[in-house]
Amino acid sequence: MIWNSQAQLPNVLPIFSRSGPTFYLHMRDRSTYITENVQIFVRVIGRESGLRLQKIRHRAACTDARSRHALDQESCSVIPCRCRVQDCFCLSRRESLFMLNRSISRKIIVLSGAIILVASLLLCGSFLVIFNNTLHSRIIPEFSKTLDLSISEIQGGVDPTQASMAAKANAAASMKLQTYLNQAASEFRLENVYILDVQGNEATVVLASKDSHLKTGEKMAASSFMQQALKNTQETVVTPLNASSDGADIDGYLAISGGSLLVAGTLDADFVEQVTQAILWAGIAITLIVIVLGALVAAGVSRQMTKPLGRLVKHARLVAEGDLQANIEVKGKDEIAQLAEAFRQMTANLRSMIGQVLEATDRVKSDSIELSRGIGLLYEIGGQSAASATEIAQSSETVATSAAENAKAMEEISGGIQHIAESASNVNDQIARASEEAVSGNTLAQQAVQQMNRVQEMTVQARSYIETMGTRSDEITEVLGAITSISKQIQMLSLNASIEAARAGEHGKGFAVVADEVRKLSDQSREATGQIEQSLSSLREDSRRSVDAIGTVHHEIMSGAEAVRNAGGAFEELKSLMQQFNHSVQEVSASTEQVSAGSQQVSASVEETARITERVQARAQDVSEGSTRQVQEMEAYARTVGELSRQADELEETVRRFKI
Repeated sequence: MIWNSQAQLPNVLPIFSRSGPTFYLHMRDRSTYITENVQIFVRVIGRESGLRLQKIRHRAACTDARSRHALDQESCSVIPCRCRVQDCFCLSRRESLFMLNRSISRKIIVLSGAIILVASLLLCGSFLVIFNNTLHSRIIPEFSKTLDLSISEIQGGVDPTQASMAAKANAAASMKLQTYLNQAASEFRLENVYILDVQGNEATVVLASKDSHLKTGEKMAASSFMQQALKNTQETVVTPLNASSDGADIDGYLAISGGSLLVAGTLDADFVEQVTQAILWAGIAITLIVIVLGALVAAGVSRQMTKPLGRLVKHARLVAEGDLQANIEVKGKDEIAQLAEAFRQMTANLRSMIGQVLEATDRVKSDSIELSRGIGLLYEIGGQSAASATEIAQSSETVATSAAENAKAMEEISGGIQHIAESASNVNDQIARASEEAVSGNTLAQQAVQQMNRVQEMTVQARSYIETMGTRSDEITEVLGAITSISKQIQMLSLNASIEAARAGEHGKGFAVVADEVRKLSDQSREATGQIEQSLSSLREDSRRSVDAIGTVHHEIMSGAEAVRNAGGAFEELKSLMQQFNHSVQEVSASTEQVSAGSQQVSASVEETARITERVQARAQDVSEGSTRQVQEMEAYARTVGELSRQADELEETVRRFKI
C-alpha cells in the first residue's frame, strides 16, 4: 500500500511499503520543525494502522527505483547508492508470537507447543487421578484397619475402674493409666492416645499420652463420631482422612464399658500430602521438559520446512522488482521443490513475454510517429479554414448584435415615451383633484376662521363672568368677617350671663342654661363661618387661575385665528397655481403622443434590419461550426495518437525495468 503524505506535511515524500510488515517515510528536509511534525504524523498513522515507530535512522534515500524499493525490513535500512542523505522513519507492525497468519514457522511451533502442553497436562492429571483413587481405595482403608486394631488392643488393656477413678481426678489411677497410654502410643506408633469423657455435646480430655498436643482437662465439642462410638460400644469408629494446615491424620474412637469414657487414638498421615506434592511437582517438571524438547524439535522441523520457502520468497521479491535474471535452486522432490520449479518456468515465460512486448512497443511507437505527422498537416489546413469561417461569423455576429441593440434601444425609447405620456395624463388627473382639494381646503379654512372668532368672543365673556365671581367672593368674605365678629361678641355676652347666673344662685339656673346654649350656637356659627371662609379662599384662588388660563387660551385662539386666515390666503394662491400647471401638462401630453407614434415607426424598421442580419449570421455560424468540428476532430485524433505514443513510452519504460 502507498500513503500520500504530501497532503499532511510539506517536504515529505510518500510513505511506501513492501509486502512485509515494515513501512518507510523519507524527508526532503531534516529541519527540526519537519522532523518533529513527521514523527507526530508517523505516530498518528501508526495508531490508526496498528504500527509503532521502531527507529529513526540517518540513511540514503535513493532516487533510483530499484535501489529505493530494495529495502531490508529487519534493519530498516536502504541499499547504499549515490544519492543525497535523508532521514528514514521506519514503522513496523506490532507483532507477537501468536500472530499465526504471518509465519508458517510460528504456526508449527505454536501448534506443536499447544499439542505437547495439552498432552502433558492430560498425563499429569491422569497420574493425579490414579494416585487419588489408589489412596482412597487401598491405602486409607489399610490405615483405618490398622488404627482399628490398635485402638481395640489399647482399649483391652484399659481397666474401666481405673479409667473412672482417673476421670474423678484420682492421682494413683491417673499415674498408672498415664504410663499405659505412653507405652501404647510408642508401641502402636500413634501420634496421640487419650481418654475422653463425653457428656452430651461436650467432651473432656481425661488423660493423654506425653507427646500429644491435647492437655488434661481440655474441653472440646463432641463430634458425631464420638457420639456413634458411645452408642456402638463393641465397634471402633474411624474418621476419614483429615487434611488441615497442621497436617493430615486419621482418628479412631472406642467406648470403655460401663460409662461415658472413650479411648481415642490419632494416626499420622502426613506422608499422603507429601507423596501428592511430590507427584505434582514431578508432573510439572516432566511437562516443562517435554514442552521445551517439543519446542526445540518443532523449531528444527519448521526451520527445515521454511528455509526453502524463505529463499523462494526472496526470489519472488527480486522478480517483483523487475530482476528476471535471478534464478532459484531448491533441492528435493517435495511440494516446495515443485513450487520452485514452477517459479523458474514462470520467470522464463515472463522474460519471453516481455521481450515480445518490447518489440511490439517499438513498432507502435514508430507507427504513431508517422500518423502524428499526417494528422499535424491536416490540423494546420483545418485550422486555416476554421479561422476564416470564424472571422466571417464574428463580423456577422457584430452586425447582428449592433442591429439587435438598436432595435432594443428604439423599443426602450418608444416605451419611455409611452410611459411619459401615461405619466403626464396621470399628473393631469392628480392636478385636477389637487385643485378641487385646494378649493375645499379654502372653504374649510374660512369656516375655521369664523369658528375661532366665535370661540374668542365666548372666551372674553367667560373671563368677565369669572372676574365677577371673584368680586362676589370678596364681598362674601367681608360679610363672613362681620359674622365672625358678632359670634365673638355673643360668646362674650354668654360668658357674662353665665357669671351673673352663678351669682344669682338657684334663681339664675334657668338663665345659665340659656346662656350656655347661646354660647354653643355662637361656637357653631364661628366654626361654620371658618369653613365658609376656607371654601371662599379656595374659590378665589381657582377663579384667579381660571382667569389666567382663559387669558392664555384667548391669546392662543387669537394666534390660531391668524394662522387659519393665513392658510386661507395660501389655499387661494395654490388654487391659481394648480390651474396654470394643469394647462401646461395638457400641452406636454399632446406633444408626447405625437413623438410616441413616430418612434414606433422607427422601431419597426430597426427590427426588420435585425432579422435580416440574424439570417446572415446563422449562415456564417454554420460554416464556422463545420470548420471548428473538423479542427476538433483533428485535435481528438492528434490527442489519441499522442496518448497512444505516451502509453507506448510508459509501457516501454515499465517493461525496461525488467532485466531479461
